[in-house]
Amino acid sequence: MMTYLPNVLRVLFTVHFVLSVFKFHVVEAVLNNKGTNILNSKYSNSYNDAAYQTCRESPGGGVSEVCTETLLDFTDEDVSINDFQFPRDYDLDEAVYAITEGSGYYLLKGMFTKRDVEIARDRVLFYENPYGGDEDSEFKKNAENHNNYEGLLWALLNKGRIFEKFAQHPVILEIARKVLGPNCLISSLAANTVLPGMMAQTPHLDYPYYDYLFPNETNSMNTNSLLAVQFVTLLTNFTKENGGTAIRPYSHLVPNYPTDEQEFFKHAIQVEAEAGDTIVLAGPIQHCAMANKSKTFRSGILQHMVPIYIRHRVKKVVESHTTIMPGHIHHVEWCVSDLTTTKDKLTESYGFTAEAQRKVNGVPFQVALRSGATWFLLTQFRNTKEEDQPQIYGMPLIRSDKAETLFNVCIQVEDVEGMFHHAVEAGAKVIQTPSLIQCPNGHGYVTHGAIKSCVGNVIHSIVNPKSFSGSFLPGFERITSKENSEHLTESMDHLTYVCETGQSQAILDWYAKCFGMERFMVNPEESEPEGIVIGEEVGMRMKVGEWISSWMCNEIGAKFPTSSDSVDDTTLNFKLVLAEPLAGYPESHVQKFLDEHGGPGLQHIGLTSSTIASTVATMNHRGAEFRSPPPTYYTMASKKSEITQSGFDLKTFQKLGLLIDTEADPDGPSSQTKALIQVFTKPLFQGDTFFLEVLQRQGARGFGAGNITALARSIQLYQQEQEGREIPHGQERNLA
Repeated sequence: MMTYLPNVLRVLFTVHFVLSVFKFHVVEAVLNNKGTNILNSKYSNSYNDAAYQTCRESPGGGVSEVCTETLLDFTDEDVSINDFQFPRDYDLDEAVYAITEGSGYYLLKGMFTKRDVEIARDRVLFYENPYGGDEDSEFKKNAENHNNYEGLLWALLNKGRIFEKFAQHPVILEIARKVLGPNCLISSLAANTVLPGMMAQTPHLDYPYYDYLFPNETNSMNTNSLLAVQFVTLLTNFTKENGGTAIRPYSHLVPNYPTDEQEFFKHAIQVEAEAGDTIVLAGPIQHCAMANKSKTFRSGILQHMVPIYIRHRVKKVVESHTTIMPGHIHHVEWCVSDLTTTKDKLTESYGFTAEAQRKVNGVPFQVALRSGATWFLLTQFRNTKEEDQPQIYGMPLIRSDKAETLFNVCIQVEDVEGMFHHAVEAGAKVIQTPSLIQCPNGHGYVTHGAIKSCVGNVIHSIVNPKSFSGSFLPGFERITSKENSEHLTESMDHLTYVCETGQSQAILDWYAKCFGMERFMVNPEESEPEGIVIGEEVGMRMKVGEWISSWMCNEIGAKFPTSSDSVDDTTLNFKLVLAEPLAGYPESHVQKFLDEHGGPGLQHIGLTSSTIASTVATMNHRGAEFRSPPPTYYTMASKKSEITQSGFDLKTFQKLGLLIDTEADPDGPSSQTKALIQVFTKPLFQGDTFFLEVLQRQGARGFGAGNITALARSIQLYQQEQEGREIPHGQERNLA
């Protein structure tokens, strides 16, 4: 069954799995035609026998008997679309009562002939290729991500006339119409094959609108509406040995998510039936597939039926996916050489609190830190060539090939599958295909996938944790003891990547295609093709991209709290800054980052504070180290005026090393200005690579040119101090 897509509509409308809008209307026509073949689809008329050479080795050794039996050569002409076999001892009233008021399931014996089953199984094996060679097959790509279980084949209506026949069986349509209404629709038609040795599923629901109707409830539903009926047609026998489906009878009458496995199995039964039979299930019944302990695979066709009034919801889903937009940053992952030292530095000096951790052999190897709405995940670097792979539970572990770097910008979205497949089609490289990650402690699940960005070692995990109620992510345990629990910063304002010379525009284009970013002009004088060019000894070009925020108005939903704190629009609408060195400036700070980091990557993160003076003073007191401009910065008339006009104290600015950049407010009085105040930490790793920025915005919406100049030159100043070089005469005044 579909364990990792709780909302069955995602099967239809995400880019990878889904039927098109056109095909959706075709499916409706099939249902209203009472068994007549009106699709007139054109399929391949023959199979290449060589394709079956991939179906040779079974996991238990030797050639699978079932696999050998199915090396057939059927064509669409072998399918009699209107020649239906009717089940033995079938009674419509009994079937309807069983799935609405009775046990929640009903067995239709002998629904399809042996020949129908052989043709369907032949097609499924041809496309799934479960026993070998096709590296792009579902088995090959997703064996680990699907918990060594799922072998799913989607959208069967375009894969052979036999599946049209399965979808139109008069008994299936009769039951569906009786329960769901005369104009009911197919929401999914898929095949699932389970190989020998594959493990059992976690008990779950396939209820299709669970997270839509009850987005804030993980474990309970209060509804009398039966929104789906599932038909499972067996292509092989289902037995206890090969892991036939286990169900908990009557669990659909009070639909709760099965968080207690022991309670589920205490009341569950395992359905055993023969190839050609169809198991009918109430939509919200608790169930799971069991482990396949036999020597051959188990396979079946899964057909979900829904009522016509779901159409408006389907339409909204389709419309919302015409342009796929990202959500917001869930967390940024650091790979560190010393987990404890880095954690202590961020918690003791910068106001973060340790919220959750994962352990291996009793020792923490990942710690999640939070300050306001900002989450950092610290991961201990492990040399996999020298150290054994730990047994990891919960979220999959994505490793960095080096330490002392920030490498994973995790993005939280509503539709992980849609976002993932949109990005992959736009050119992103796959790291992990989307899968459902169950919490080992029964706190729900997270949908997760991962892609590689086009910038150095940066990757993007993509998650939807709204059905998860535990600590941070599955596999983590809460940390209760906290020191310095006062958070000093509020949210993440921007990320800055450093890239090679000439690459910034290509990177912006990549993020536009994959994640829906658009150009953010730094100021009215900025040249769109050139960006902000800072010459002299700085030698840097900057461009800025902005995550579009207009997507938050659509009906899928826009705001996703990452904790008990609400994530507001400002937090969601962060900016991505790209900095590249100009040719001929080998000593620029961005070139130095490239040299010391070993290539492009994430250089710094800007964190917001509404009281920057007190925030930086507290951080200083706790041991944080910040870069300081030369004293002459605060004697310049222009800067003295900007500071005082913004309501700040000049001595406080000088003591804390704060920088200020003002910009005129085109919508306000001529005398009114907007200000951006900022300060930069010294590098947090041994090399001159990653650092933090603390900033406060007083109405300033973007980055002023003077602001970016101050950033570049303050870093350059630090580099010169570290190398013991004198600051060129007059340059200190240019920091304004």
